[in-house]
Amino acid sequence: MGLFLSALKRVARTNRSQTFLLCTCFVHGRHLFRHLSSCDRVVRSSIVKKTKRSIPVMTDSNSKASLSNAWKQSWLRCIGAMLFVFLVISPSVSASLSTDAAGTASGIKKNRTLIVGVTPRPVFVNVDNQGNLDGLDIALAKAIFAEAGLSIRFEVYPWKRIVHLLESGDVDVALSASDSDQRREFAYFSSEAFRLGHNLLFTRKEHSSLFDPNERLQQLEGMSVRLGVQRGVSYSYEYDTLLSSAEFQRKLVVVDTPARLVELMLIDRVDAFLGSERDLQTEIDKYGAHDQIVPLFYLMSDKEASSHIMFSKASVPTQWVEKVNQAMRSLKASGRYDEIMKSY
Repeated sequence: MGLFLSALKRVARTNRSQTFLLCTCFVHGRHLFRHLSSCDRVVRSSIVKKTKRSIPVMTDSNSKASLSNAWKQSWLRCIGAMLFVFLVISPSVSASLSTDAAGTASGIKKNRTLIVGVTPRPVFVNVDNQGNLDGLDIALAKAIFAEAGLSIRFEVYPWKRIVHLLESGDVDVALSASDSDQRREFAYFSSEAFRLGHNLLFTRKEHSSLFDPNERLQQLEGMSVRLGVQRGVSYSYEYDTLLSSAEFQRKLVVVDTPARLVELMLIDRVDAFLGSERDLQTEIDKYGAHDQIVPLFYLMSDKEASSHIMFSKASVPTQWVEKVNQAMRSLKASGRYDEIMKSY
């Protein structure tokens, strides 16, 4: 049953018609099993009757005919089910699974489109009124996967939802993701950095003296502070460690977008917030609040700030990951990568 369901899920992602055939195969297989069980019950019943009767069963013409007819009906149904499975369904399923295996072995499956989950973010991912996508991350992804010879399709979700879908294999790729031991349980990461993504602590200008840049986030543990953060974002290793503290979690005001962080600070609902350097500076400028909200300190080193492309272990072969790594190296060596970065 487990092998059947695994095959069904794999085929369903690429070929809907084969999914129907697999389901039909399963139904007929169950009928086959039931008829065999029926045969077994008839035989057992005849043996029991034979032992209980003083006259041999085979001398009873009615019992003999009944037993013979039951066997004939059961075996005719079994033969019919087997012929349907092996002559109609097996070739189709075998072809589908053979294509699957060949595609995995070569690293490329024909007509396979990778689903890339993205979250709207200023500069990086912009969505217009018609649903068209643009931005630095979109441009980089298009160039990288085209160079790798892989087809992609973007789908928009909140970041936390992307991570969840990637874990299950319903999303194949996420962009600009932080590498962590927890995520490595269900994801591969590009060996090449996708881009630098520095996160900072921001506060109102008049509150800046309350924070010590040399103490980083650990200083917040001893402070009465309302800290705005975006749902599902890993800002730094230190931040992830602090999340294990219930006291630290009580300080958090969790929102879904960077813009909401700026809004809450302007109406005095948070004392500080964490966020991407480029994301939040763009949002602060939109609100004309650059003279009210200021960045105080970086949360991580350049090495830790390097974000990566994240791939689902449930749906992406390692051969594809390596093709993307090679494509990234090639684009960086040619100077094309820097051109795209500078254009945004």
